[in-house]
Amino acid sequence: MKKKGIILILGIFIFLLGILIISIPTSIFAGYYSIGLSNGGEDNGRGLSLEAGSRDIYFRDTGFFGRFKENRFLAAVILTALDHEEGDIPSDTIVDPYPPGDCTNLGNKPEGIESGILGKFGIELFGSNVYTSILQGITHGHEVHLMQSNITGDYYEQSSDTKLYYLYGISLGYFTELFDWKLKLNIQIDYDNRRGVTGLIGWGW
Repeated sequence: MKKKGIILILGIFIFLLGILIISIPTSIFAGYYSIGLSNGGEDNGRGLSLEAGSRDIYFRDTGFFGRFKENRFLAAVILTALDHEEGDIPSDTIVDPYPPGDCTNLGNKPEGIESGILGKFGIELFGSNVYTSILQGITHGHEVHLMQSNITGDYYEQSSDTKLYYLYGISLGYFTELFDWKLKLNIQIDYDNRRGVTGLIGWGW
């Protein structure tokens, strides 16, 4: 997807999220933190995610969103980093374009750390402390255009470029108090196109 399209879609999402936040009262301090590990995604990376948000948000009893006044909502921000160090780029790759000749085009391969920020917005299901959410965001990474000589078998870095990726996905989370300790625990599973499957665990107040 082109950068302009990514920025447009994310801009629309942020605009809509801003409208929702305007309708939310100030008492949204029932917050939480989570940390998670991910695996998979379009480039099969492994990553770490840190999440902070609130899952006890109510709308004011006014306007269009007043009809949702009995529902609890969740809103969060996630920072993520994906590791592509063990990707499809051989360690002995020659950092020079392959000269004209007999070669195979291996396409673009991810390299290094891909980092990004995303937003999560969800709704509680039937007062069960289970939330279903949507995810959207942007990540930033690096790609190498890889070529291989059909004569020597050597790999060549034909070119490299920084890339902007649009991230989208869904999430399911469960929030509870642990036994008699009053420790507010949360367990979540995210699935999106860049991180793949992410399992998160955290605490709240």
